[in-house]
Amino acid sequence: MGYESSTACLVLTTHCVVCNRPLVDATSVEVCIGPVCREKVGYNTNVSEDDREQANGIINSCAHEIANGKVTHETVERTEILREIGFPRVADIIVARCSSIIIEEDTSTYIVRCPFSPQFNTASKCKGRYGIKKTTELSNRKVFHWVFPKSQKKTLFKALIESYEGQLAKGPRGSFIVTHPRKS
Repeated sequence: MGYESSTACLVLTTHCVVCNRPLVDATSVEVCIGPVCREKVGYNTNVSEDDREQANGIINSCAHEIANGKVTHETVERTEILREIGFPRVADIIVARCSSIIIEEDTSTYIVRCPFSPQFNTASKCKGRYGIKKTTELSNRKVFHWVFPKSQKKTLFKALIESYEGQLAKGPRGSFIVTHPRKS
């Protein structure tokens, strides 16, 4: 049993919000980001002490919500404050960690990364999909990838609603809750 499993640590963030590795020093636990990730994502930039304190609070609450599986759209909305005060890369990573569905866009296709769902597989009925297990750099969870031609956008979103309604997704234009348009 590691220290991160102890009762005293239940109120502390014990894993990096960026890479999910255990935090081992006091500064890292305080800011919820390990030293390598702080450097990599630009956390060490010069900002006012008030902005740094505000960023620490937002990052800490987001880390707790991610760890406890209690991520909401409000969690993601708070990351916009991180962008405004000078931490855009940290905000992007938190949004990616919060979202169970990632949709990327290129000139002719949508690339959808989401947890495997037989229902999504059946509902999507898209010839361009493929189910390759792959671990993302932001998470250790297995994610399946499907490729949809842009002409199948309605089919894609219908399948998302049937399979992942209520879950957080990150698309090319920002994050959103997967829901039927009439329900939002």
